[in-house]
Amino acid sequence: MSLLMSKQRIKAFLSFNSKIQRISKVQLHRMTKMFPPIREAKIDKKIETISTEPMFDHNIISSQHSGLFTLLPFGLRAVEKLINIIDAQMKKAGCQKLYLPHLTSTSLWKKSGRYDDCGSEIFRLHDSKNHEYLLSPTHEEAITSLVSSFQPLSHSNLPIYVYQISTKFRDEKRSKHGLLRSREFLMKDLYTFDKNLTAAKDTYKTIVNVYDDLFTNLGIPFKKVKANVGTIGGIKSHEFHVLSDVGEDSILSCTSCGFSANIDVLSDEHLNTCQSCGTALITKKGIEVGHSFLLGTKYSVPLSAQFKDEDGFHPMYMGCYGIGITRLLAAGIEVLSTENQLIWPKNLAPFKVCLIPPKRGSKEECASHWCYHLEYLINEIANYKDEVVVDDRLKLTVGKRYNYAKEFGFPIIIIVGKSAVNRIPMFELFQENNKMVLSQSDLLQYLKTH
Repeated sequence: MSLLMSKQRIKAFLSFNSKIQRISKVQLHRMTKMFPPIREAKIDKKIETISTEPMFDHNIISSQHSGLFTLLPFGLRAVEKLINIIDAQMKKAGCQKLYLPHLTSTSLWKKSGRYDDCGSEIFRLHDSKNHEYLLSPTHEEAITSLVSSFQPLSHSNLPIYVYQISTKFRDEKRSKHGLLRSREFLMKDLYTFDKNLTAAKDTYKTIVNVYDDLFTNLGIPFKKVKANVGTIGGIKSHEFHVLSDVGEDSILSCTSCGFSANIDVLSDEHLNTCQSCGTALITKKGIEVGHSFLLGTKYSVPLSAQFKDEDGFHPMYMGCYGIGITRLLAAGIEVLSTENQLIWPKNLAPFKVCLIPPKRGSKEECASHWCYHLEYLINEIANYKDEVVVDDRLKLTVGKRYNYAKEFGFPIIIIVGKSAVNRIPMFELFQENNKMVLSQSDLLQYLKTH
């Protein structure tokens, strides 16, 4: 019986070892295979932000032209994670996702009255039939026209909450600071349609709370401020700002009652003292990462977005809510990082774990197989599936690769080093400023609970 069990164990071990070898040959995520190759980057000396330099330095973004950036594989993974988090929050709030065309006919903007107000930041173009279009910076007209096209809608069809995540375009004259102010960017825009102003105000409050939760869960310090409705228009508006010296908006805040506002919305007599409690206001710079508007009927009346009840047809009451996705990522990195270390917003690092095997030719090279063994086992943990990258630049010392991983901001770094050759292999795990030396079972248990 014991001989049979021994044979079964040997067979299971050989099967597992064979699986590990197959996985190591697949090379799931390897630093040597990353595009572009990891090397010292040439940084524009004019860049003066904490976030932009490391994002170029570590192959997260690449500049194509003034204000135009490529999201490289590391950067795209981070953005996709942020999109997944936003999608989950929108779904929880009962919102449905769609996709609108980038091009919007100028006829819709003329109907809403925004065409004459839109400035030189709007990209305009003509097709072969000389019809004029805009590369949409926002989609209020397009979504309102879409809802109008499905009439008649009943009051029972309301509310309608629809959003998209798509590329937006603005001909920024002062594009700078990388993704913080670019000419092409990713944005989440949500549009809501309610039957009356009371319902629209309730929706506004709900979505603003969703935004509060989103930014809080990302671990990004932010401030919600009273804002001007600007050219988008409407009844009221709030902005969500990440406070930073590189921000371009001036935010006035009261330390007593919590009142905060963009300087643009306050009259001259309220620039020094709080209009709510009279306390002196402090001024800080902010990066706008989100915006909410209670639009009322500004778009629904001219574009005929109506619903029908027993009393006839009525205009819908609208709201719109935006989040600059690429800007939010960059702003989070800007305020969380240091000059020597990139720190990602919570759950947005491209990979959660960086595994570092021994250097080629070192005394502990014989323990290299443990790296791929751990890679397989960690990928089996639900929260770490597809979240492991192996720094297989084996010509470099473990120390150099550890320093790179720390500078990059991988949340967890695991070194298969000298202690991995022990009778009971031990592995070094680094998280934040903590170092632990753990056996395989303890390491896996730690990851399952963190």
